[in-house]
Amino acid sequence: MRRICHILPLVFIFLLGWADPYQCNAQTDWSVHEQTLFTLINQARQQPLETAKSMGLDTDKILSELPDLKDILLNGLPPLVYSERLKSAASSHTGDMAANGYYSHVSRDGRTWEQRILDAGYLASVSGESLGMLGFSNYLQPAAAVEALFKNIFKDELRPDRKEKRNILSHDFEDAGIGMGSGVVILGGSRLNAYLVTCNFGKSAVALLEEQFMALVNEARRDPLAMAQSMGLDPDAVVADFPEMAEVLKAGLPLLQYNRLLGVASEGWLADVMEKGFVFPDAGNDPSTEDRVMSHGYLPLAAAGSIGIRPLAGSVSSAEAIRSLFEDFFKAELDPARTDGRLILEAGLKEASVRLGVGDVAFREGEATSLSYTVVIIAGSDAGPQVEGKLLLLINKARANPGEMIEEAGFDLDQARRDLPWLEDVLAEGLPDLWHNERLRSAARSHTIDMAGRNYFSGVSPEGGDHNQRILSAGYEASSAGEVLSTVSYGAQGPDELAWQLFRGMLNNELDPAGDGPRVIFGPDFTETGIGVGGAIFYLDSISGPFAVVTVDGAARMSGESPREAAEMLFLELVNEARADPLAMAAAIGMDPDSILAVVRGWGDKALFGLDPVYLNEKLWSAARLHTDDMIERGYYSHLTLPLGSISTGSDVIGPPGGPFRPGPSGKGFRDRILEQGYIPMVCGEFLGAIDLIEEPFPDAAVIALFMEQFLLEINPEWTGERLILNPSFQEIGIGLRSGTVSIEGKASDVYVIAVDFATSYEGVEGSLFGVSY
Repeated sequence: MRRICHILPLVFIFLLGWADPYQCNAQTDWSVHEQTLFTLINQARQQPLETAKSMGLDTDKILSELPDLKDILLNGLPPLVYSERLKSAASSHTGDMAANGYYSHVSRDGRTWEQRILDAGYLASVSGESLGMLGFSNYLQPAAAVEALFKNIFKDELRPDRKEKRNILSHDFEDAGIGMGSGVVILGGSRLNAYLVTCNFGKSAVALLEEQFMALVNEARRDPLAMAQSMGLDPDAVVADFPEMAEVLKAGLPLLQYNRLLGVASEGWLADVMEKGFVFPDAGNDPSTEDRVMSHGYLPLAAAGSIGIRPLAGSVSSAEAIRSLFEDFFKAELDPARTDGRLILEAGLKEASVRLGVGDVAFREGEATSLSYTVVIIAGSDAGPQVEGKLLLLINKARANPGEMIEEAGFDLDQARRDLPWLEDVLAEGLPDLWHNERLRSAARSHTIDMAGRNYFSGVSPEGGDHNQRILSAGYEASSAGEVLSTVSYGAQGPDELAWQLFRGMLNNELDPAGDGPRVIFGPDFTETGIGVGGAIFYLDSISGPFAVVTVDGAARMSGESPREAAEMLFLELVNEARADPLAMAAAIGMDPDSILAVVRGWGDKALFGLDPVYLNEKLWSAARLHTDDMIERGYYSHLTLPLGSISTGSDVIGPPGGPFRPGPSGKGFRDRILEQGYIPMVCGEFLGAIDLIEEPFPDAAVIALFMEQFLLEINPEWTGERLILNPSFQEIGIGLRSGTVSIEGKASDVYVIAVDFATSYEGVEGSLFGVSY
């Protein structure tokens, strides 16, 4: 852990009279002033020179005196995220100084700010602390004190002779917390009335440690016996102890992929443990893993969860502690006396999420707590996508042959005709298939998850939002739209049986003459659909317990796809065809499938037999489109966004498309652009492509050529770049396609340019790979 500290020079304001600082503390809502100071700090990070100018400082002089800070001063830094844990550490220290009349980074009990931050549950990879004190002899409004303290803090960071690390103007930090108060401080034997502030800055190590834990899990799945041997276990003895697992132990298992809903469930479990202060209650009435994941909308074919704690030890690094926690997990799975199920070595689990916390926790209720690392891991196999695909087949079968499917489902066709005379033609002649639309799926799936998370079953949300609003919010402009819901009690059904039961529920709703709103299965106006299947634990008057839930949205577009959107959707189809069956795609383009087996074998059976599809994400789509628009409008071709006010010289080209790339100081990289759209990536990648312009707007041939450019690179065993299309880590995609003139290798070229952003995300959670910031 790197250490950065800074004690601000003291500022004294001498006025007439005297003030009682304790009365001030009792009557002041410090949170308001702490938030004001936090806002000022972020303004200074984002616009350093404008902030300095507002204080009457000479910005040209600042630039000349601080050449090492030129990039930060000109371009600014991202805003800090307010951390309640850093605030807790800062507030406790300010309160202690105010109550006990001292001013120091070291608490009276000998703790440093690093220890205080850790005690507050914030695990930092790098952290810093600034202390400030404003002395006064007459009452000074806290708001005025905040302004004075901030100006002093910032001016101090702009001193050219400053030796300490900077905090506000530092790339190192992502989070901050502020604690402000007032008291009587004793300095040099004198008693001073003073405002005090502690500013704690940090960058969380939690994300990296969670990533480390998950990497160990997947390494153990890839080669269980090698992992066992690294822990001092005899591989032959392990195989002998578990003959039924011999194949798994020798051949390994596919890697677990991240799942956002499992992330929400594991985060909730961790928060519950931290709040209670123990892992296992005496009564043993904790929710099951299945209940935990279903309450957040996940529908498990299988699920398993594990939790472990390890007290913090001063001589043991965080990385060593995480390794020890993992060894506890893995050795427990290789214990011959084990009677419960496994997680790491369970073949039926496909995805997972890990959460790490630091706090005072006991293993069992009633035991003494200690400051400990707590790790939660939940793994599962999601039935949702399988059931969604089967439901689409059943819906289209019913549209093609309504009478046959009505009777097969056990309903009376003649009664349906009598009850629904306005559907006579539909029931007699059938309808064309509905096509899957990812925006409609996003709307449907978000509603299913919302119903599970907030315990309701209705087409109208608690706030009054209906399917029309959800569909529009997902970016789909519909000329007409409808929605149908269905739910069935969930037990041991397989995907086929579950899809059929949900379909019968939908069909029952559509054949109800009292049903309001347009039909979806038998909706003649609809051309596209999105299906969202999930799990729920309902506690309603009408239903209670574990349920499978489906939302199906049907719609017709307002005015059809634009040529640009149609081309982007064709590219998405090609990507998913290649992911579903890379060998077939290779054969389709005239390559020997055996020649790429070496490529896909590296990802295990999952990749060999196909990868899950990537789904269009609106935020990624926006990021990709904005970048292609910017490249065309300003005439450059690069993963880096050209700085504002610049024009292309042809010297900033990054290649080959899809090749390794690290953002430099000249502009924003693809991760920055993704973040600007509000998408927080767990892992992300981007490739660019460009081919010569053809007269027809976005012809299929151009889209196929752009796709082939990347696919051929990825199936080349000798290629060393990052694979994106054939990468099992990615779950979502954004595609931006545009035609125009750009500078490539110093030459103006008329081209089609494509930017494709791949990512997997924590939705609404700050973090990186298998990580979350607190």
